[in-house]
Amino acid sequence: MDDSVTAEKVSFEEQLQTLEVLKGDDKAAQEKILQEVGGNPDAYIPPILHRYAGSLFKKGKPKKGWFWHFVAELRGRIDANLTTADKAQQFVAFISKMNAAMINPEHNFKQLDQLEKTVQKVVLYVRSHPVAYQHDWLVQLLLKIEPSNAGEVKMKPKHQWAAIKQHTIDEYYKDFQNYVQTKQKD
Repeated sequence: MDDSVTAEKVSFEEQLQTLEVLKGDDKAAQEKILQEVGGNPDAYIPPILHRYAGSLFKKGKPKKGWFWHFVAELRGRIDANLTTADKAQQFVAFISKMNAAMINPEHNFKQLDQLEKTVQKVVLYVRSHPVAYQHDWLVQLLLKIEPSNAGEVKMKPKHQWAAIKQHTIDEYYKDFQNYVQTKQKD
């Protein structure tokens, strides 16, 4: 994966602090953080992008919210596949489902073609925009949750990352296309 990134790096510790602010009650601090995320989205881990997407829905920007929700979902899958942890995919799926549940039903796609266009943009975006966050954020987070799994939770060799990213994107898009085909038959 290309690490030549124009986004400003944000350390793992700062990512965790950002998540705490977004979960908290200080609306002014949250708005400041969300503006920072919007100006530098490739620097933030998927859970933060999910929160950013949720804020866009609250502001009446569902198309942009869905875009960032799907970017977070796809990047989370890629990051999980970069690890050796079996629980990584489950953890990322849980985060995606939890954040999707916070999206009001009125924001659901009314037209399948809108959804298709959004996911196509997401796939192109994720392929062409490298991240500036630490790729091992998920490993660090899983180890914080269950430190006893230190031997089982690590990153796969870096020389495999580009192929893993490509494969994950291809599988994500293929799964999405299968979903669209089943919906068109309904």
